Parts: sequence; structure tokens; C-alpha cells
Amino acid sequence: MSRKFQPAPLRFWSNNIRGLNIPEKHTQLLRTLWSQRISVAFLQETHFKDGCAPALQDKRFPQGFFANHQDSKRSGVAILFAGTVPFQCTATQVDPLGRYLFIKGTIAERPYTLANVYCPNRGQHTFRARAIARLEKFKEGLLILAGDLNTPLDPRVDTSRDIVIQGDSDHSPVSIQFQSPLFKQKERHWRLNETILSDTKCSMLTTQVLTQYFETNTAPEVSPLITWEAHKCVVRGHYINLCTQRKRENTRHILELTKRITELETTHKRELTEEVYLHLTDARRQLSDILFQELLKVVRRSHRYF
Repeated sequence: MSRKFQPAPLRFWSNNIRGLNIPEKHTQLLRTLWSQRISVAFLQETHFKDGCAPALQDKRFPQGFFANHQDSKRSGVAILFAGTVPFQCTATQVDPLGRYLFIKGTIAERPYTLANVYCPNRGQHTFRARAIARLEKFKEGLLILAGDLNTPLDPRVDTSRDIVIQGDSDHSPVSIQFQSPLFKQKERHWRLNETILSDTKCSMLTTQVLTQYFETNTAPEVSPLITWEAHKCVVRGHYINLCTQRKRENTRHILELTKRITELETTHKRELTEEVYLHLTDARRQLSDILFQELLKVVRRSHRYF
């Protein structure tokens, strides 16, 4: 194996996201994909119109392929690649009505064909047969097929009440993981979370750290310039520690709320009581508040460029 590759999981994720024309949904989707370490995301019902589609990408998911409806904001499929996936595209096949998207290329010098299919509500079997026939002529290497077929593959399971929806979509995402050689991930650069500067508790801890540092390291035999330059490293390490703790706490809280929402949704479907619904609404509000704070950070960061 070449030195520029290392074994790493390749995680595929598929979901019907019921439209992505709201900017807040862009941010929330990309953040969800990144937090779950998704390598390739298959999206259905993006509702982008051809020629008027917004840019659904950032530094975490810099590469995306889209099949948009040529006349209106309906249907639409997309395939997004994380920046850690070295995908090199060689060919694409796009449906002008936004019903399917086929792309093929290489990941770490291995050929892949990725297909995203969104079947209509009527005539699913005819459409699926036609799409699969075209895919058979197009495919090369390992084929990964995902999408919303609008057909229960197993009616006993796919139409049961035990399936739990998640997030803003009325569908539940499907994911699968493979072992695949990927490029080594780039070294991440730390960036200060400015919101920590307005936290009273964090400010008090920072004051204590700096006071202790200067009391310990201020001495006649030590140059003031060296003491000053060294204190920057101490402050940086202190803030990294605080930010890591806060991020860990937020992540744990989000996972706990997500799990609780899933449990409450299942209970509400079964019992349909007002008490359960109120608890479910409160949990969703708490999760929304946390995600909104993350969105504010993105907005503040964007002010640096505009």
C-alpha cells in the first residue's frame, strides 16, 4: 500500500431530507454529517431547481454532485463527499427531472460507481427498472446504490409502526460502513471559540491560570520577553482544554437529547398522550437551542469574509 494511504472506514449515509432551500437546514445537515463522520452522503428531495441551486458545500464537504429538476423546485438528488475522501470523478449521468444521479470515479485508486435514485410515488416499478437498466450500462468497479425507492422491500418491516423518524425529515436515514484505503487526514488547525470569552466562569479560570503563571515565572534571571512569549502558549493550551471540555459536554447533551427524542417519538406514536407530546416538544426545543448556538458561531465566522 502506498504511503499516502491508510486503512480507514468509508461511511455511506442516505436520507430523504424534504427540501434544502432554507440556509439553516444546509448548516444543520452538514454539521450532522460531520458529527457522524459520514464519508459520502446520498440525499433525496433536495428541491433545487436547475440553474438556481444554492451552494451546498463547505470545507468539510467540499465536493458535491447534483441532479436538479429542470423546471421547478421538486424532486432532486445529490451526492456529497467529505474532504477526507479522495474521490476523483471520471463520468456522470444526470436525470433532467432530478430523479437519479450516477457518478463513477476512483477512491484511493479503486474504481467506484455511486448511484442515488429517487423513485416517483406512482409507477415506481417501471421507473426503477428503467433506471437500473441505464445503471447497468454505466457502472464500473464497486457499485453503491442508495436512494428512496418509494417501495417497501419487505412490507412486514418497511411499513411497520416500529420505524422511527429522525430530525426534520419524515424518513429515517440509512447508513453502512466499509473498510477502504483513504488518504491520511490533514492535520486540523485549532481555532478559538470566541463565545468562551464571554463566559464568566471561563474568564475566572483564565484569570487564575494567568496569575499563577506570572507569579511562578517572573524572575530577575528570566527575560520579560521570554516570559511574555511563553505565556501565549499557556493561554492557548488553557483555551484548548476549555473548548474541548465544552465541546464534549455539548456533544454528550446532544446525543442524550437525540436519544430521548427518539424514545419519546416511539412512545407518542404508541400512546398519543398530551403529556408525552409536551415532553417531546420540550426536548426538541432544547436540542434546537443548542444547534442554534452552533449556527450563531457560523454566522459570526462568516462576518470575517463579508
